[in-house]
Amino acid sequence: MRPTSPKSPVASASAFESMEGSEDEDNMTDNSKIDLTYLHTNGNAGPNLPDHINANGEAIQIAASSMIRSHSVSGDLHGVPPDPIAADILRKEPEHETFARLNISPTGIDSLMYATLEVPSPDEVDVYVVLQECLEMRKRYVFKEAVAPWEKEVISDPSTPKPNPAPFFYAPEGKSDHYFEMQDGVILVYANKDSKEELFPVADATTFFTDLHHILRVIAAGNIRTLCHHRLNLLEQKFNLHLMLNSDREFLAQKSAPHRDFYNVRKVDTHVHHSACMNQKHLLRFIKSKLRKEPDEVVIFRDGTYLTLKEVFESLDLT
Repeated sequence: MRPTSPKSPVASASAFESMEGSEDEDNMTDNSKIDLTYLHTNGNAGPNLPDHINANGEAIQIAASSMIRSHSVSGDLHGVPPDPIAADILRKEPEHETFARLNISPTGIDSLMYATLEVPSPDEVDVYVVLQECLEMRKRYVFKEAVAPWEKEVISDPSTPKPNPAPFFYAPEGKSDHYFEMQDGVILVYANKDSKEELFPVADATTFFTDLHHILRVIAAGNIRTLCHHRLNLLEQKFNLHLMLNSDREFLAQKSAPHRDFYNVRKVDTHVHHSACMNQKHLLRFIKSKLRKEPDEVVIFRDGTYLTLKEVFESLDLT
């Protein structure tokens, strides 16, 4: 007995006319309960009813931590008004309790499709061993400081640095005692000419080129390229599935922010150069400071007249 489609709960006149000669008229009473269940489940009810629908087709209240995308999506899609406290839920609950999480098991009947993806074959194990060797090799070339930079310098005054009255003044530094020596194309640095201890020890040229050629052979191997491409596609699809489940909740939380500033604006023209010189906060502070300290400075020639900084802001209705 096939239930009617939940996508058209309101029957039209043509639908009633087509059902007059149907052989399923005697089953309309039983189908009504099934249709009600389908409406409550947004058309996703299977052979067994989900946990939030009882046997009578009545909806059971579910916790916010167990909500999925079909419950948190905007109201226009499911015909219900949007939840105004969704943003509060996101702010108060931890992320791992708010977002719908994916659990792909490498074995089991429900994950046969992923069994061949997650359980590596003997050939894949060999590839993973080679990639792990490359990761171990990388550790020999990554520069690591013994003491973190934020632990070296102690900032006594965390306020804004005082402006430099003479930005173009430079106090030349004296010559240091460091000594440089070239060996087989590698520059070695010593504290002084008599010191034999390298300040920044690095691998010699033979070791470097040997490792480089090994990396190039790994990159050119066809089975390694295939496995890496397959793995990256799998991770991308997992991330896309995460976006399908949780993007509506994140966007709703952004839209529900009670204020607007440089940091939570949702639509930005990113075609801005000189991005390395300052951030939004510094730029806004600089503009306000100039307008307050130098409002009478001539900054533009427009329409045959010279305009000061204050007049430019007044012409744009900015304060």
